[in-house]
Amino acid sequence: MLLGWWGTQLGLQLPERDALAAALAPQLGAWVVPFSGRQRAVQPWSWLLGLGRVLEHEGVPLQARGHWGHQPQTQPRLAHNWARSIPTVGFEFSGRTQHYGLLSAYAQTSQGLEGQLVAPLVGKPTLHLQPRLGLGGVFWLEPR
Repeated sequence: MLLGWWGTQLGLQLPERDALAAALAPQLGAWVVPFSGRQRAVQPWSWLLGLGRVLEHEGVPLQARGHWGHQPQTQPRLAHNWARSIPTVGFEFSGRTQHYGLLSAYAQTSQGLEGQLVAPLVGKPTLHLQPRLGLGGVFWLEPR
């Protein structure tokens, strides 16, 4: 999703989304979720490191960046990304949600930092980007 957007911005010729995901899966440390019908999953830190290595090796002028867990600089970074129209992915892995998606907005609430999804889950339009229990975060690509 992020590579597709940046590919358009930079005029890069990239494979179709699913073909690109399949090609990147080994470098990102993807693994098949048991009993999921071959659905892949990637740990956030593996995604950042793996994609960063691929981008550098291929000479793509982008770097993979992200914050996970509670970090005071996450909200200012989201404001920075929004001001520059940089697409940002949010994720939540907690007792109630295991999901990620493209963010359309974010807000500081009494529950912590929440992200509004572009395509919300059924009955769950937000992700807790900094949950008290579990893991959450944000990821983006930016020019090198």
